[in-house]
Amino acid sequence: MNRIRRADHAVYHSIQPGGGVLLHVESGAYHQINEIGALIWELLQTLPSRAELLAELRTRIVDAPDCLEADVDEFLEALKERELIVIESDQPA
Repeated sequence: MNRIRRADHAVYHSIQPGGGVLLHVESGAYHQINEIGALIWELLQTLPSRAELLAELRTRIVDAPDCLEADVDEFLEALKERELIVIESDQPA
């Protein structure tokens, strides 16, 4: 099972109401995220697997859309491409 963690060089700042910005400290690039993105970022603090992340989101989001899984995958891929998260494999190298 792969674990997802926040990159060490990523900093989050909440903007009210909902959402916030992620800063890639090394590049100086800012990335705005919405309220759901902020919730995902919060949940990543515990190093969840993708399945654990989706399960927790389904408990917290009332009337979660059918496309939640695809949207989360797209969001995580965007964070990975921007080097804001790291996906750690539990499999030996």
